[in-house]
Formats: sequence, C-alpha cells, structure tokens
Amino acid sequence: MSIRKKMEMDLAEEFRLTGSTTVVTGGGSGIGWETAVVFADSGAHAPVSDLDDGGAAETAAEIVEEGGQAVARRVDVSDPAAVTQLVADAETGRLDVMVNNEGRDTP
Repeated sequence: MSIRKKMEMDLAEEFRLTGSTTVVTGGGSGIGWETAVVFADSGAHAPVSDLDDGGAAETAAEIVEEGGQAVARRVDVSDPAAVTQLVADAETGRLDVMVNNEGRDTP
C-alpha cells in the first residue's frame, strides 16, 4: 500500500462523523450534494435541505440507498424561521455541523 493511500485511510478514520448530525443547505446538487454524501459516508446523519425539494429528496434517497442516514427538507434559507425549524427538525436533537452552501445568482 502506498504511503499516500495509508495517510488517506488514517485521515478518513480520524475524522469519522459517526453519531454527528450534519445539516447541508443546498444539498440537492453540486457542492452541496457532494458534501452531504461525504458526511454521510463518514457516518453522520445528514439532513439535506434545498429550495428544490426534488433535488434534496434525490440526494437523501441516494445516501439511504448506500446505507447512510439522511432525510430531505425543502428550506428557503432566506427565511430565518425556516432555518430555525430545519435545525429543530434535525431528528437527533442536536446539530454538530452546518454547511451553509445554498446560494442563488439572481439579479
């Protein structure tokens, strides 16, 4: 085994997220999708939120299909009450990591 591969394996084990709750906004596609999948692969419960509820549902379904824990939530991050509710609904009773990835490029 190469030294690089061994280091990657050691780091992956060092940074396991087993038992953590990691909310990713904008998790329906792109960087948010990748982030949610990586967190779930690392053992985290990964609520996936997106304004596109279909995208969030697809991401969560992929995670669950691969043996991870995820749920999908449609959330408009410009609405503070919706974000507060997202955190309250995290299902584990706590929030360990939140990635604010959602964004829109509109005039």
